[in-house]
Amino acid sequence: MSTANGEITRRLEIGKVFDRLARDEDRDGKSYRVYAHHLVRACWHGSRITLRQTSPEAEGIFDFILLAHQACAGEWENFIGHGLAKEEVDSWLEFAGMFMSNLGNYFEDGNRKVIPDISVSALRKMASISTKASAKLEEIIGPMMSAQPVKLGHPDETSQSGYYPGVEKITKEEVEALSGVITVSGIEPDTTRLLKNSELQLYGEVQIPDQPLAKVYLRRGDHSKEMRNICLELAEAQKPATTSDQAAEMSHLINNFRTGDYKEVLWEALRVWAQDKAPRIEHTIGFFFPYRDPSRIRPDWLATVGIADAEETEKLGQLVARSTEFIRSLPWAVSENDGKGPFEYAKLEAPDFAIIHSLASVSFTVWEAFKINLNLGDGMNYGVKNILYSNRMALNSNPGRPCYYVHPSEADSYMKYAHIVRFITTSIHELLGHGMGKLLRETAPGEFNFDLQNPPISPVTGQPIHNWYKPNETWGTVFGKLASTVEECGAFLFADYFIDNKDILALFGYDDHSFPTAYDCEYSKSESNMA
Repeated sequence: MSTANGEITRRLEIGKVFDRLARDEDRDGKSYRVYAHHLVRACWHGSRITLRQTSPEAEGIFDFILLAHQACAGEWENFIGHGLAKEEVDSWLEFAGMFMSNLGNYFEDGNRKVIPDISVSALRKMASISTKASAKLEEIIGPMMSAQPVKLGHPDETSQSGYYPGVEKITKEEVEALSGVITVSGIEPDTTRLLKNSELQLYGEVQIPDQPLAKVYLRRGDHSKEMRNICLELAEAQKPATTSDQAAEMSHLINNFRTGDYKEVLWEALRVWAQDKAPRIEHTIGFFFPYRDPSRIRPDWLATVGIADAEETEKLGQLVARSTEFIRSLPWAVSENDGKGPFEYAKLEAPDFAIIHSLASVSFTVWEAFKINLNLGDGMNYGVKNILYSNRMALNSNPGRPCYYVHPSEADSYMKYAHIVRFITTSIHELLGHGMGKLLRETAPGEFNFDLQNPPISPVTGQPIHNWYKPNETWGTVFGKLASTVEECGAFLFADYFIDNKDILALFGYDDHSFPTAYDCEYSKSESNMA
């Protein structure tokens, strides 16, 4: 769909891929489609969790959009000529589309508030089509149209957070103090939201500097309705589960969502999930990545279901299988360590990976790809899940999109191949980039994972290294809040370095005789870097 302002709504194409499951069911004797169906329903039952995690008004805006859509039977153009101009309807639909894609009124890139470009009077005219829609609009029109809070963060005059709702703002210091009390009492702060001055079940007391002794109260059952429905669907998915690991994981997830046990039960579910290698139907369902909690403690709801693309995944398998060959081409690679040098591990720890077609994506963003490290509380690493969403990445194939960061004389050629380059670099980023680079460390007092007497030569200074990770130091403790950012930057740099490797491009089908050619891909990437 295209609006007057040129904005385009695109669908995640999945129909043909889903229909092919029928053929695979006949061949394998599995009920892939029924299993996927119930997983998808479980995902979408969590949509209101994401709304609540975003902002206090988000759930009401969601309800208003649905009520207005229901009242006009989806025929939004009927509002034109009934007191609303086409431009006003288009502006509202652009906002509604953004809202539904992000499941919230704060855009995922920067967590900044988005306000509909339509007047309050026009909205009231639109809502007048339904008594329920009018009532719902009045509940949310104030916070929806207000410029403040302009961003997500610890509550103050310009920020708010769905993790810390309520009229009375809770401070960062109070959040930190409460986390300690909650943990000591046996409840993980990961599974909580904090509301100030809500006197329910007395839970404990906490001393906050320069304040009177504060009482902590507990209210159980946050998101209980959604969790109940999610568990019902997971129980239905368990029946046609195509492997014993899948059936076991469904059982553990149900137990996790019913009890709120964020440690043992969830970890067991993740362990089993990690063992389910290359499933035909891949999924992630639960709370992952604390991106939107300003305290970086409480994870966001993330639920996706997709259908694996075996042919494309095989290409990535070749990329990993030949990783040693590619690593040897790095500037710091020398003869030792099988030609990879001292700054790389002897063996690349390749993740379990898959290219899948997204069937459902319920989160504050529609992911192109993500990686989940299964480093659980027992100190063991149970593996890595790397997932690339093919039909999401295909949406980047839109040569007509505005291109503000490349000179107009180069824009057409750049946009023609940009989506191909993005797919290749994302594959390199996820499969090689995150697994490369050895952390030189003192593993125990006096023990090192490199030759201390002949330390590696820094490729930057040309001198022996003189610094390394000390015992008990980790990537996270050294870089703190910047750890994930630095990690991502490193993976991006590896991808940019390898994009002009002819052998890697050939794995994806691009050489001197293809269309586009390998040179076209290199050129498009160089334009992106210059921009």
